Amino acid sequence: MHYTSCLENAQFEAMDISDGMLAVAKENAQQQGIDNICFALQDITKLSLERKYDVITCSYALFFLPDAVNVLKSLMLHLNHGGTLIFTSFLDKAFNPTVNLLLPLLEKYGSQSAKEYEMNKWENLKHEADIERLCSEANITRFEIQTNEIRYPLNLDEWWELLNKYLPKIKFKIR
Repeated sequence: MHYTSCLENAQFEAMDISDGMLAVAKENAQQQGIDNICFALQDITKLSLERKYDVITCSYALFFLPDAVNVLKSLMLHLNHGGTLIFTSFLDKAFNPTVNLLLPLLEKYGSQSAKEYEMNKWENLKHEADIERLCSEANITRFEIQTNEIRYPLNLDEWWELLNKYLPKIKFKIR
């Protein structure tokens, strides 16, 4: 939403497969007084867009898709000449050490969510080489990979405080 306020004369279209995510985005836009966004329910694997765009962003979605190559090709077809496509992915250290430590414990003590969580869903684009391969298979020859650390490092006391805040809300069935 940052760019919508910086580029007040521009028009934006926000698409998502989730009604819930669109509702959150609409609420955020409304709270921030942003009115240059049109929201639409859309499946990225079945795009039916009749126009082209200067910029397309795809945040944290490609790694979930079984046919990311064709989705990426489709997104490229919807760009104006000289347009830019930006997509994001989690790299190999994302969510660690938390995931490796906490998920097995949650699963051990009966968390159904932990049992159903599939780590491999976001791991198919976890290395820069994976992203290079995806772009190559989608016939994208000019691309740039930028990595940004978006971690919020916590010391041991901060982790303890965080766990104490949220763990009581998780119901465990101890056998």
